[in-house]
Amino acid sequence: MNVDERVGQNIRKYRMAYNMTLKELAVLLHKSVSTVSKYEKGDISLDMSTFVELSRILKVSPLAIIGDETAKEEEECRYAEKIEKLYMYSYDAIGKVIIKSVIEQQVVEGNGNRYKVHLFNDVSEIREPGDCSGLYTGEYEKEGFIGTYMLHNQALKSEHIMISCVNNLVNPGQQLALVSGLSNYTMLPITFKAVISEKEIVNKEKLMNLLGDLAYRKVFSSRQIYKMELAEYTILDFLMNRLVSSVLYYNTDSEQDSLDSRMVSFISDNYKTAYRLQSQGKSRTEKLYLRLLLVTDYVCGMTDSYAKRLYQEMNGII
Repeated sequence: MNVDERVGQNIRKYRMAYNMTLKELAVLLHKSVSTVSKYEKGDISLDMSTFVELSRILKVSPLAIIGDETAKEEEECRYAEKIEKLYMYSYDAIGKVIIKSVIEQQVVEGNGNRYKVHLFNDVSEIREPGDCSGLYTGEYEKEGFIGTYMLHNQALKSEHIMISCVNNLVNPGQQLALVSGLSNYTMLPITFKAVISEKEIVNKEKLMNLLGDLAYRKVFSSRQIYKMELAEYTILDFLMNRLVSSVLYYNTDSEQDSLDSRMVSFISDNYKTAYRLQSQGKSRTEKLYLRLLLVTDYVCGMTDSYAKRLYQEMNGII
C-alpha cells in the first residue's frame, strides 16, 4: 500500500466514524465530491493546505492523516508511531448478538503505561472500523495486570465511558473487562462484561465462553426457555388477532358484532378515551390507524402475568 492509499483509508475511517457523508466533507473542504472520493481511493495526493484543513475538520493531527496515528496530540506528550490495535467484544442480550468494537491506541513516549486511545464502537466490519455506531477518544493507563480506559463520545462530549480491565491469566493476549456507561437503547446507566483481545476472535462459541455467558448457552438456549418463548408468542398472537378484529368497526357507523363489543370492553377506558380525543376530525383511514394503535398500546402495556391470565380467561382455561 502506497502513501496516498494509506492516507485515503485514514480519511475514510475518520469521516465514517463521525457519520459524515462524502458530500458533507466535500462542502467543508470546498472541494467536489469527486475530488474527495479520489482522495479516499488514493488516486490523487493531498496538498499541504488540505492536510491542515482535514485535520481541523476531523479533529486529528495532520500526522494522523498521513500515517496511522489515532489521536490528537497534546503539546506536552509525544506518542510512539506504532499503533496497537485491539478487538473488544461484548454480548447484547436484547438483540442477542455479539457487539464488535475496535480499539486503536498509542503509547506515550517515556511512559509505557499510558496510551492515547480511539475506540470505534459497534463496528459493522472489523476491517472497516469507521463504519461504527460511535467514536470515543481518551486515555488508557495500566499498572501491572490491571488497566482503565477513560473515554468520551466525540458526538456527545458529555457522554463518558469507563472500561476497567484485567489480564486474562488463562488466555495471554486477552483482557477481561467491565464497561460502564449509558445504554444505546434507554440512555440509562448500565454495566456489562467485555473481552479485549490482541487478535481477532472469529469463533462465536469461543467468544461466548470467554464472555462467561452461561446464560446464553445454558438458559436462553434451554428447552424450558424455548417453551416459554413459544407460549409468549401464542398468547400475544391470540390477543393481537382477537383485539384487532374487534376494533375494526369500533366507534364507527357500522354495526359491531356482539362478540367484538365484548372484546373491546376488556380494553382500558383510559386507552379508549385517548383514542376518542385523538380521532376527532380525522378521516376514516386515520381513525382505523388510531384503533390499531389503540390495541397495540393496550397489549404493550400489559404485564406478563396479566396477558397470561387474560388469554386463559378468554380460552376458558381458568
